[in-house]
Amino acid sequence: MRVVGRYLVHDEAIAAGGMATVHLGRLRGSVGFSRTVAIKQLRADYADDAEFCSMLLDEARLASRIHHPNVVQTLDVETARGELLIVMEYVCGESLARLLRASRHGERQVPQEIAAAVVIDVLHGLHAAHVALDPRGEPLDLVHRDVSPHNVLVGVDGVARVLDFGVAKARGRLQTTREGQLKGKLAYMAPEQIHGQVSPRTDVFAAAAVLWEILVGRPVFEGGDEAAILGKVLFEAIPSPCEFAPAVSPELARIVRRGLERDPAARFASALEMAHELERAVARASGSDVGRWVEAFAEDALAERRARVAEIERADEARPEQGVVASVPAAAMATLADGTATNPVPGLARSTLDRGDREAADTLASAITSSGSPRRPTRAARWKKVGIVAALAITVGGVAISFTMVRNGDGRSPSRPAAADRVSSAAPNSTPGTTPEPADREAAARFGAAAVAPVPPTPPATAPSVPTPQRSTKTIPHAPARKAVNCSPPYVVDDLGLRHYRPECL
Repeated sequence: MRVVGRYLVHDEAIAAGGMATVHLGRLRGSVGFSRTVAIKQLRADYADDAEFCSMLLDEARLASRIHHPNVVQTLDVETARGELLIVMEYVCGESLARLLRASRHGERQVPQEIAAAVVIDVLHGLHAAHVALDPRGEPLDLVHRDVSPHNVLVGVDGVARVLDFGVAKARGRLQTTREGQLKGKLAYMAPEQIHGQVSPRTDVFAAAAVLWEILVGRPVFEGGDEAAILGKVLFEAIPSPCEFAPAVSPELARIVRRGLERDPAARFASALEMAHELERAVARASGSDVGRWVEAFAEDALAERRARVAEIERADEARPEQGVVASVPAAAMATLADGTATNPVPGLARSTLDRGDREAADTLASAITSSGSPRRPTRAARWKKVGIVAALAITVGGVAISFTMVRNGDGRSPSRPAAADRVSSAAPNSTPGTTPEPADREAAARFGAAAVAPVPPTPPATAPSVPTPQRSTKTIPHAPARKAVNCSPPYVVDDLGLRHYRPECL
């Protein structure tokens, strides 16, 4: 295995074409996120060719404009260490070509319900490609030009997907077909494509040829060499599938024959129209039935591929840099890692989130704690830490407030006597400050003894005395009475059960 950019790439290919190979890969994301993908790269002898690199990038650009469940999705393009990778979704399944080959070896006919289900999916995927738009919203006029069993992937989920837009024709494509050069496979090629003219109906012809092959068990056009195949495509009569597979219904045979008309105008107007005709004519197999068919005819290949997936996932899990990245907000990371909450939005209880949001939050929290973060403390330890922090905060705040009140006479409560008054009202033989008032005892109990410690008297200054100014006889109005405050209790309790004391009650 090797690392290319953000991806871990398996060395052994799971598929190979004329100029590229497909490998299993693993996206190495942040906060422990990973995803298994399929990675397409040029063969070694084409990797340094600028033209082939442009073709591969062109394919990725076109495929990324098609968003449909029946088309293999292109996710990313990675260029690192001199390599060019096209990253696609990984589908657990097998190519239709290999499934048909296994079916022929087992001498088992594919049920027409399964054949219809697969081709209906292919037609829906092709229609999505035909109507795809460019970034400006203009039609791409895209034609696949290489529809064949090799470019149809049938998943164990029962869904067939079109792939490989490497030779597709589209408006504005950087790579164009050279004069006299054919793109595609002759056995599935429409007559007008041989003459260099293509349209969406060209792909309809190829899809009908694929359906004929599934129903009969062999290609509709086959011969010893390309010249023989070319002659059959252009001139020989196209037989009905019923001639070789009597179990095929006449209605289904009629749809296949119409799709294989040599005159494009006599075919279905679009891939979507042919798909609708098949849906009306045949009770297509369910996804679970198609999935079981794939599992039955590709059991060994699927087991081998699953073993490779497990191997690359284990290698990814063992990577050393699985720690949390700094791009995640520190506060959210601390909250999630500590386990005190899985919702970083203040004031929003986790119970108010819907199930999907809670599962997503739990997944992120689990990813964080399982990727190098400290062991989560127990609930008792967490509450002990919270209590200690709260007690320290209350004590420090109380000391600061009381110290200010003692130092500044203007900050004392109107209902509490001044320090000089308390000293004069004490017993004659007592030391000032040694017998605390009830208010002092209350403050001492709440904030600690330091809050009410007496301030040592300041020794008299040695400077010469100055005349004492005459006290003004002007009447000073009394301060307005403080509004009554309910201080029972003198605190509020937040969502975490912590007490926050009200400033007006201190």
